[in-house]
Amino acid sequence: MPCKRLEMEPRVGGKFETEGEHGDMKFLFTGQVLVYDPPQEMTVEMNPAHVSLPAGMLLTFRLTPLESGRTRAEIIQHGFERYGDSARSLYEAFERGWDLVPLEALRELVEA
Repeated sequence: MPCKRLEMEPRVGGKFETEGEHGDMKFLFTGQVLVYDPPQEMTVEMNPAHVSLPAGMLLTFRLTPLESGRTRAEIIQHGFERYGDSARSLYEAFERGWDLVPLEALRELVEA
């Protein structure tokens, strides 16, 4: 899911907007920052422009220090229960869209 553009105001209530493409599908998500607690966690609520949803999707980026001196990096898409009967199909659609590209990009930034 390569991101071509990301705009974010790093504060609770700040703007979050990203666009890119996955295969033949282009995407645009807009929303706001819900949790901003550097360097441990950031959670955003984002609304896909290509699908009408009753509530925004939740995406959490979390960094957890490990005893070995390494860091666990997690990207968690959650809150699907907010969509009632369509939660399962929405979850499955977005699960197919994730790959390791975001974590590999994060590793490149950290190791640079």
